[in-house]
Amino acid sequence: MSNPHRIHLILPAFNEGANLGPLFNSFGELPEVSSFRFHLVNDGSTDNTLDVLQQIDKQVDLKLINHTTNQGLSKTLQTGLLSAVQETGPQDIIVFMDADNTHLPAQVPELVKVIFNGADIAIASRYQKGTTIEGLSNFRKSFSLVASTLFRVFLPVKGVKDFSCGFRAIKAKLITRLSPTELDQIFSLKGFACTTALLLALTRDKSVSVQEIPMKLKYNQKRGVSKMNLKQTSFESLKLILNEWLIRRSC
Repeated sequence: MSNPHRIHLILPAFNEGANLGPLFNSFGELPEVSSFRFHLVNDGSTDNTLDVLQQIDKQVDLKLINHTTNQGLSKTLQTGLLSAVQETGPQDIIVFMDADNTHLPAQVPELVKVIFNGADIAIASRYQKGTTIEGLSNFRKSFSLVASTLFRVFLPVKGVKDFSCGFRAIKAKLITRLSPTELDQIFSLKGFACTTALLLALTRDKSVSVQEIPMKLKYNQKRGVSKMNLKQTSFESLKLILNEWLIRRSC
């Protein structure tokens, strides 16, 4: 894939020292990596994440932002997004993905291609034909399916089956339409709910088109424990459904 635009990747990292090396080794195998600008936010890691990043910094175009203390996923994503937006042009693309080596770098060009072909947002979806998921517990799969079903019923968005997956590409100019106040509200939600809130905010404009591709999730490649708080995510997701439903009713 050749392109004249810049691809900005936002990666939140908390104690991912064991995963960042393999992840960036995979990035290094992509011919497109020279067009990637990485905005990696180290969220107060207490392991060797910083040491690993110092080596990676010599291999790719990496901007490292440090939180001196752990602030959580939502604030870390906001930090990365604000960093990217400061540097993007109107034709650039922003990609969100995890830093734990469960999302495959090879799918970044696939997502970007969807944008080049006309979509405004591209999502790596767990609910498209051809999806493969390795290493994720049945409980986590069921939890994600229930969440997806609730959003599809109460807050449907054309083209979207997977509302909560954080692996997605978005035209940078869409992000710049959101005010600082709107971004603060979106990222005030704890954990993974903020990624859904961002999607819903962007797609209130019915002209925004979304397309999904089958996801290749390699959860068995992850080293270390999951940082997902299911209780918190459930509460924040239900709060989001109610708030967004009220917003849509008032429009």
